[in-house]
Amino acid sequence: MPADAKPRWVTVRAPFDYRWKGRDAITSFTEGDLGEHLLKAEVADFAVDGGYATEGKVDGSAKSRKGRGKRAKVKKDPPAAADAQPSTPVGDKDAADADRAADRPAVDADAG
Repeated sequence: MPADAKPRWVTVRAPFDYRWKGRDAITSFTEGDLGEHLLKAEVADFAVDGGYATEGKVDGSAKSRKGRGKRAKVKKDPPAAADAQPSTPVGDKDAADADRAADRPAVDADAG
């Protein structure tokens, strides 16, 4: 098997185990794994030659979206304006803000 063989789509129709050559590894397809898979060429060859899978996808018109560019972006609304924060006093952090009438110096209404 050439090292540059490309993976391909197969439709797994029956469970099977593939024992990797030169390794202590097994790729197992169970009842829950039946269906379309993109497999390495050597696994695809084994599955098709053994009658466990058929070449291609069930629906040939179905295409993979992997690597097909970017999806259309959904425009988001601009963030809402932040609520106006009350002014903070400059200087002493414990000083009251002079914007409130209760904080202003009292003026006698009778003063002249």
